[in-house]
Amino acid sequence: MRFSNQWKTIITFVVMVFCFQPAESQTSRYALSVNGSITTSSRLFYHPFDPDEVTRNQSLPLNGVWGVGIDIRRELGWNIQVGVNIELLWNEVEVEIPGNQKKILTTDGYRALPVELSGYFSIPFSTEKFRMYMGGGVGMYFGERKYSYAGVESKITERTPGIGIHVLSGFEFALTSGIAIRTELKFRDVQFESTNVFPLDATFPPSTPLPEQTPFPSKISIDGIQFGAGLVYQF
Repeated sequence: MRFSNQWKTIITFVVMVFCFQPAESQTSRYALSVNGSITTSSRLFYHPFDPDEVTRNQSLPLNGVWGVGIDIRRELGWNIQVGVNIELLWNEVEVEIPGNQKKILTTDGYRALPVELSGYFSIPFSTEKFRMYMGGGVGMYFGERKYSYAGVESKITERTPGIGIHVLSGFEFALTSGIAIRTELKFRDVQFESTNVFPLDATFPPSTPLPEQTPFPSKISIDGIQFGAGLVYQF
């Protein structure tokens, strides 16, 4: 997969920022954190390119999206930080659909990998012990649909990442001079596309209606509010 020129520019900017050294300081100031999160809601659209609006909007709600991530931030001075955040998000549910003689069990869901560049501004009344901040930035969202039918898992033929923006707020509470806890609230709309297919040689249980065996595209939108918390190591 080739990066767009815009994404190459973002990567170049990240490298420049993390190599930049403020004139008033001779030592770097970084913050590395490991985070857990839950996002309130998401949807999986079955037919995102159908010309009929009703069919195009048919979707499966997938609420309670769990996630883990790693985050590194660079202090620039002037109450400003920049950082890169990488997450793994996932959700999967079991769905029963009518069959000829009995219901057919399917599992449907996704895995997502957001990669985001953010800027952070500390609220002026923050202290060394307690810091509140606001921020925002841009992200690229990778992911794939995980779908199985009657115990047979579909194969992924194409993944199309999405690009979006986000806004956030949070606070940190210092436990020691180098360790802190962080909580964060983030608003964004993670979107990406996945094309899946069931192999022609796949074996399904007897008397089970065959699923669609041509490639079928889908779109995932994770548009809920994300609540996150993590442990921060400052160095």
